[in-house]
Amino acid sequence: MLAVAFTEAVPFFFCGGLAFLSMILVASIVQETFKTTVNVEKSQVQKYTAKPNSTPSANGNFLLTMTPYPRIFLGLCIAGLIVSFSSSLIQPVLSVFAQEELGISKTGVGVLFSVMGAITLITALPIGTVADRTGRKLTFIFGMIVAAISAVLIPFSGSFWPLLLVMMLRGVGRSASNPSITAMFSGLVPISRRGKGMGIFNGFRNVGLVLGSTIGGFIYEVAFSELPFIACAFVSLVGVVIALLTVSEPKTELQ
Repeated sequence: MLAVAFTEAVPFFFCGGLAFLSMILVASIVQETFKTTVNVEKSQVQKYTAKPNSTPSANGNFLLTMTPYPRIFLGLCIAGLIVSFSSSLIQPVLSVFAQEELGISKTGVGVLFSVMGAITLITALPIGTVADRTGRKLTFIFGMIVAAISAVLIPFSGSFWPLLLVMMLRGVGRSASNPSITAMFSGLVPISRRGKGMGIFNGFRNVGLVLGSTIGGFIYEVAFSELPFIACAFVSLVGVVIALLTVSEPKTELQ
């Protein structure tokens, strides 16, 4: 809407302004928790992981210096990469597809993404509550299946209103998969090493973003416009299989 009302540069300035405002709010309101927890954590960390100064050859695996659940740790990292990869396969080309193939205006594209974001926000709390009761792995798998279904439906939507419903469905999938996998991962690493652990996890996810965006744009150009959406659905289902085979929720989450 900002691009239509003003110029296409305005949304970028608006986004930058929001990011700057967010920085100010975090700097002035959010309090650091590391100093209040690190002393307690040092006395407890050895019961969770291998000694931090031990070499990988002594421990048999670098991951053992991070978590007592190395298989789950690695499985969630790979699953996170796949989530980001599958989503970014269509994220850069979705607006182009909507305009070129379906004839939807720039304002309409903005509404589509806004509604998807609103649905993600609205459903996050109830889905998160269900995940705490029934299991985060199950919720993650549900979200990936919904994401796969919505990706397949996009090329068949045909016009604005059916695509709007598909984007709402996609918002539900996002609110189920992304928070669930992050919540599962955060409990695998003790607090004193959680920053490093989340850095590794987000590194995998960022690799997925880079590869997915590049490959999605490429196959949209050289193949046919529906292929990125089909590929997104396929990769999402691969993520479901990997999660089923490698991921389990530990009985005790690390503090």
